[in-house]
Amino acid sequence: INPEDAKERGIEDGDMVVIRSPWAHYTLPARVTEDILKGVVASAGGYGHKRGLEADPKYPQFGGVNTGGSMRPNTPEMEACTPILKYVKVQVEKA
Repeated sequence: INPEDAKERGIEDGDMVVIRSPWAHYTLPARVTEDILKGVVASAGGYGHKRGLEADPKYPQFGGVNTGGSMRPNTPEMEACTPILKYVKVQVEKA
């Protein structure tokens, strides 16, 4: 999350935040960074794997949620007919 957006919401780096879309909500740790534009949030597409290294109890920092569920189900992007994986309007608030 961009520092300006984070400040407006009282969010600091590492705080847990709730990301809400019309279809789902998730609680994730925030990373406040100038590397993302104001008004935009991002989450790694693979965040939430539950197998391999991520499932190893020695590495509790891995895992999480599958943020793909925040998108409307069965709605392909019209030109390429692939799932919409990039643009979902969400709300962000401190957990």
